[in-house]
Amino acid sequence: MEKISVLLNYFKKTYHRIIKFTVLLLILISLTLLLGGFYSFNLLLEKDNFVKFRWYYFFSFSKQCLFLILITFVLMIFQKNKRIIDIFALCSLVSVIINTIFLRSFIRDWNIYPSSGVPFFNLIIYFLEYIIIPICFVIFYFINGSFKVNYSMLGLTLIHPLLYFIDSYLINLLMNWSEEKIFSTRFFAKQLINPDNQKHLFISYCKIFLAFFFLTAGIIFLQKKKKFLWWKSLFFFSLLLFVSCMALQPKEWLHAKEVVLNPTTMGAGLFPETQEMSEYFQTVSDLTPEELKKNNNKILELGSGCGNVTQYLIEKFGVENIIAVEIDGFLCQELKTHFPGLKVIQGNAAHFETLLQKEKITHQQIKGIVSTLPVGIFDSQDFQSLKTGIEKIVVQNNIKYMNYRFKMFETETREMPELKKINNFVFISEMVIPLSVYTYVKK
Repeated sequence: MEKISVLLNYFKKTYHRIIKFTVLLLILISLTLLLGGFYSFNLLLEKDNFVKFRWYYFFSFSKQCLFLILITFVLMIFQKNKRIIDIFALCSLVSVIINTIFLRSFIRDWNIYPSSGVPFFNLIIYFLEYIIIPICFVIFYFINGSFKVNYSMLGLTLIHPLLYFIDSYLINLLMNWSEEKIFSTRFFAKQLINPDNQKHLFISYCKIFLAFFFLTAGIIFLQKKKKFLWWKSLFFFSLLLFVSCMALQPKEWLHAKEVVLNPTTMGAGLFPETQEMSEYFQTVSDLTPEELKKNNNKILELGSGCGNVTQYLIEKFGVENIIAVEIDGFLCQELKTHFPGLKVIQGNAAHFETLLQKEKITHQQIKGIVSTLPVGIFDSQDFQSLKTGIEKIVVQNNIKYMNYRFKMFETETREMPELKKINNFVFISEMVIPLSVYTYVKK
């Protein structure tokens, strides 16, 4: 009787934990959808926002994951067919994990782009959708213990991403009928953030579906093993690491290697800037490639790294109109290899005026300056040299200067007092740390 009492008590506690997690998830999802709806509506109304938000952008893959979880809870209440519940629970689990560790840096989610009207609100949406809710649902799924899986479900988790891309394509086609062609691949390219992925559409989409396949297979394998909790935990986290690494480009691994080998000169996160933030640097100038080329004008990038920002500058302004300054010799060679025709100058970007002078490039030729330099770790002499040069050119040419900084490392001693700060958009870094992209102009 005592053993039965202990067993009943265990199940009672587990049941209560499941109920608590269910209520918590329902509250979090409802709150996220409410806040997300408000924020997306705000983006839709903003005329000066670089996102150019449209109403159907609200139904991102991330939002669909939330609806999928809600459907799972509804089925748990009203559906008697246990297999259907198990399938939806598995699909929800795989989708919400893939969305966080893989698709976050792979496909667009316009809902987490920053707003000029409600700054920092995108951070709330991001942390709820990409961190808090996924963690809660993973815990809920595994403490529930009643979800049964088998290898016949292996392909079922691919249905959600497949339906997402199909219905998104059809809505886009319907809303942009005059611009789109029925069999055009432009929409599928636009879904991918990284220009490198856009060039290799088939491989990129294969990677997405392979990520779903591998994660599903791993979770099914994991659930079929009954013992060794520590081993299962190790396997699960190794699986997450493997799937998340599938989203990275070779050049991002090169950047990580250089950060590890040369931390004092690189001074950045392990992996380069997020794609959303990198793309935003395209707003440094309104000039077209033709206008720049005609007058032999240039866009100057300080601290090009592996070229994460460079690729977006090239996409908008043309490779012949960009000057990339990078201190690391290995990365300079990679930039030249990856972007044929790009003008790459090796040297300390803090003294970019001297470097430009040696290359016979005048101040008047510069029509925009972009910096991803870690100014927070610059010594005072280097920063003063950088500051003087930038302020002089921005005022003289009446152009924009854009740079980013991690919020936690910002100091007043690293400001540009002679310039006027006109924008501060907050993004999330690959290390899940908020960072600001500032735009400066002549006062």
